[in-house]
Amino acid sequence: CNELFENLKIYIDDLISEWNGNYVDMNQSLPKIGSDLVEIDRETGFLNVNFSEKLFQLIQDCRLLTEYGYYSKITKDIVKVNEEGKKILKDAISLKQIANFYNTLSSQVIPSQKPMLVKCAKEFEINLTTVTEKFKKSKTNLDLENYVNIIQTAANSLTSEIRKLKKAHATILDLLCQLLHYDLISNRHKWKEILKKAHNVYYEIAEGYKGEEDLLKEWKNHWNFQLFKIIKIQYTLSLEKFYSFVT
Repeated sequence: CNELFENLKIYIDDLISEWNGNYVDMNQSLPKIGSDLVEIDRETGFLNVNFSEKLFQLIQDCRLLTEYGYYSKITKDIVKVNEEGKKILKDAISLKQIANFYNTLSSQVIPSQKPMLVKCAKEFEINLTTVTEKFKKSKTNLDLENYVNIIQTAANSLTSEIRKLKKAHATILDLLCQLLHYDLISNRHKWKEILKKAHNVYYEIAEGYKGEEDLLKEWKNHWNFQLFKIIKIQYTLSLEKFYSFVT
């Protein structure tokens, strides 16, 4: 039993030694506050966060080794990298989430609503660029925290606008789909009621674009075309009913 225990101990020590070897020179992967933690790619315009996945993994591994009582077997260099990395881990995760939101912004927007969001997106981009350039000159964790808060607030504002427009879009879609269940001739009052609700949703959004009505053109044309298709369907059904009645 003692021999088995000793063999197991040697095995664990070898594994930890190998693990330590895998993270040699990790201090070179530790980003400095400001200068190289965040950058905007000039070619793609994407926001990049230079906090490597390997550094994330190192911090997680150190936490687990500490919980299992093997902290003393972690080399001093790795301990130092772990401690420095943990100071900015929370903010780095927030930055990666913001970067993912920003880099995939186009795919999150309904095509016909893109012109309506150009102004908000541009404001976010200018804010992001300005604050990022200012942050790149900073050197403290406090500056990093402030930077994340500013960008997060701007991202939340843009996200809120996207969600509001998506909700309006979904509401109008639901209302127009209801029209398919009502005959155009015998249920004109129901058509008027539903269309009034749809118009109210549209004009509630349009209120925020006074003087910029052109931005609504694609979205308005989209719904006009959808309504045209529904009317065409109902017109065809009504004709079929009429012919079946007269014959």
